[in-house]
Amino acid sequence: MGKKNGGNGGNKPQELSGPNPLAQLATAAENGSLKFELRLPELPGGEGLEAARARAAEITKQVPTVIQWVARVVAFLIGFFKEAREVQEAFPAEKVREAQDELRRLLRENKVPALRRAAWFGLFKANCGQNILSQEDAGEMMRELVKKDYLLLSSGIGDFVFLGVAYSFSRDSLFEEPDKREAAVLFEQLLRGIEERVKAGWAARTQYLMTLATVTLLEFLAGKPGPCFLKVPAQPKNPGASGNPWRPGGTMLVVSDGQKIVPAVCPDGGYPVTGRISKTVVETAQLGVHVLLYSLPNGDEHDGDRQYPPRVNLPGDMNQHFVWFWWLLSRGIQAGLAEERLKKDKQAFQDRTTITEEDFFLDGEPGMCLATYQGSWKKRGPDGEPTGEGVPNIFFLVERRVSEDGQKVEIELTGIPDHLKKFLSPCVGTFEAKDDHFSGLPQPLRAILQAIFGQISRRTEAGEIVDLQDPTDEEQTEAEPAPEREPARA
Repeated sequence: MGKKNGGNGGNKPQELSGPNPLAQLATAAENGSLKFELRLPELPGGEGLEAARARAAEITKQVPTVIQWVARVVAFLIGFFKEAREVQEAFPAEKVREAQDELRRLLRENKVPALRRAAWFGLFKANCGQNILSQEDAGEMMRELVKKDYLLLSSGIGDFVFLGVAYSFSRDSLFEEPDKREAAVLFEQLLRGIEERVKAGWAARTQYLMTLATVTLLEFLAGKPGPCFLKVPAQPKNPGASGNPWRPGGTMLVVSDGQKIVPAVCPDGGYPVTGRISKTVVETAQLGVHVLLYSLPNGDEHDGDRQYPPRVNLPGDMNQHFVWFWWLLSRGIQAGLAEERLKKDKQAFQDRTTITEEDFFLDGEPGMCLATYQGSWKKRGPDGEPTGEGVPNIFFLVERRVSEDGQKVEIELTGIPDHLKKFLSPCVGTFEAKDDHFSGLPQPLRAILQAIFGQISRRTEAGEIVDLQDPTDEEQTEAEPAPEREPARA
């Protein structure tokens, strides 16, 4: 029997039926009677794509103009609403409304995504470009941005973190990930600028407070009345402590009548304190809290009985501020006494020297010198990577001995202060230096000598010594963990 193709009417797809439709489908595909109808939307022509490119180019040219205009308007409005009421009333109200309306349209209603994103970037640029001098003012700015729905408080990680708070950008901004990162940089730059201005202010204020001190630490502890300047080092908390792992540091001027100690009153009316301890010291002065001299450590054999503040029964916040102020005084006094001991040790070493640092490091002369590393030394682990720990106040006596024929050079540490004996314990002994780079010496001695050589070389070329140690910088200070009973804020 012959196979029939059946009538498919030319263009009509063949209908398959019967007990084996798959077999019929295969047969239809073989003899060409199987037809499909494929209907796809028509793609836009090249002319449309070229028009889109031209439109995008025009929009891109407008982006800087929108950013600049929004930044100028926002900066104007921020300043305008800080003016006195009379000034605001004297200014044409319609101009302010016009600017506000156009700003709202650009931020909330603009249908061109690129220009909307530009407007939002200009908004944040203006806010972060303000001359903000403190973290408190920056926090107020962030609260205002949240209030206006420009930023959202985030319960998760958000788009960026500012002063410990996570924020997300408003959905109206149409920001995508690259835009979010670029805008977040503005807030990072703002915070860095605040930190730089604050530290510069602290440094200037510290110098001023030092000029007001008429009593040395040792005189102060002996009961001599008058103002005394104290450095309170930042201090690591005990491992596992919650919150910031560092207790804040700073400097302060306190005054004693021989028994009672209070924050000093400065002639210029300013605060007698710098650094992150400022809030505690200012509040202590406002509350009229004092600490008795006899309760504080003073370096004698009875200091074991003065490890903690005495129990007092003061009303309200006075009790807590007494404890905080006591700890700040205790830390400042102990740091000052430690500094006095270092000065004494350094002078004792200096008295034993036979050559200068320049003679030892630059000229390679034999003899004994006092070697001092400027700044805080960064420890490294066995793998050579920084551990994050710092070692301040590095100085020691080092001697170079050269054989009669000049072929053998030996290096020995002949004086190590107590606070460095553990750190430099691998370096005790006499070692042969293979070359001018101190090869053959154990670490960390070799690295420290190389670093001191570099510092002296740069110092000699520049004709000056730069102090790399910032007493208020928490990251540069290493100390023993504070006693567990010390309150967090102090």
